[in-house]
Amino acid sequence: MTADDHWSCRTTRDLSSVFKRPASRLHTTDDRFVSREAIPGIVLSVEGVPTAAIGFQQEADHTLSLSSPLFLTDSLSESHRTRMFALMLKTAEVETIAAKCSRIRFLQSATESSDMPWMQGILQNSSFALVARIALWTSTVSLSTVYFSSASPSSLSPNVSAMEHQQSSVVRYETLRAQSIQSSTEQGVSLSRLLRSILSDSGDLSGMQPANAESLRNDWAAQNAFLVVVHRDSVAVAICACVVQAERPSANIADVHIHYVGVHPTFRRLKIAATLLKQLPAILQSSFPPSEQAVRLTAFGDLANEAATALYTSCRFSSGETSVVWQRCLAKS
Repeated sequence: MTADDHWSCRTTRDLSSVFKRPASRLHTTDDRFVSREAIPGIVLSVEGVPTAAIGFQQEADHTLSLSSPLFLTDSLSESHRTRMFALMLKTAEVETIAAKCSRIRFLQSATESSDMPWMQGILQNSSFALVARIALWTSTVSLSTVYFSSASPSSLSPNVSAMEHQQSSVVRYETLRAQSIQSSTEQGVSLSRLLRSILSDSGDLSGMQPANAESLRNDWAAQNAFLVVVHRDSVAVAICACVVQAERPSANIADVHIHYVGVHPTFRRLKIAATLLKQLPAILQSSFPPSEQAVRLTAFGDLANEAATALYTSCRFSSGETSVVWQRCLAKS
């Protein structure tokens, strides 16, 4: 518990229980945390009344990710918001240490950065560094127009080059649930080997701590992600991790968030990732309710990663609001 005058911060394992209180006490109609279950976070109270909050989530890479701050009354001055945000960041540091995490991450939208310029100063004064700029990519596809296709085998002459061989190989898509894969099995070992090869030469989020195969798999398992593995002949060459969201953007539209797309370095520039993204709605269609008429695909992409930008552009994704990623690494005790 930390305090500033009559202010106090505390962590809770269920922010929804705070936000389900009568609106007359909270002075807000924001339902960001109301419709979800058991979201942990930090609540700042003034004289016992909840006045501000930040949600957090512990990631598989030993990082505590923070949501945007929510201020529960419009009457707060900029000075008050500044002090409240700083106090919640201090509480987040305590929670990060208690959770045995080594980093704190904060995602700030471009709109938020423009509307609340004071936030950048607080982050910098709290030892956060700007490590990446990302964009939200979106594509909506009618399910009535999708169909699944796979490359067919081709006969090769002895003089065919390795590149031509790769381009004409038989393609197979394997769909798995991340939770069902055991690390010790042949399938788990093969998946980890593929991820390590991809991550050994990756330009994504280069300003942040590099991901590793184990942390990615743990994160995907925690979110019950679908894994689509691309095989060329008998070789696994690419992977896509995605989550079918419970909350839909509108009626009869499924919502799929793409968490990761990676291709083995040897098989890049063969349009494998682009073909996979175009096939994704058809591959996942059986997991959608029959009433769904379309699917919205979303993905975050590092603006410094030219390959990712080219990929989503070629697949007719639209670039939406940009955000910046702030991160603080905690010193090891």
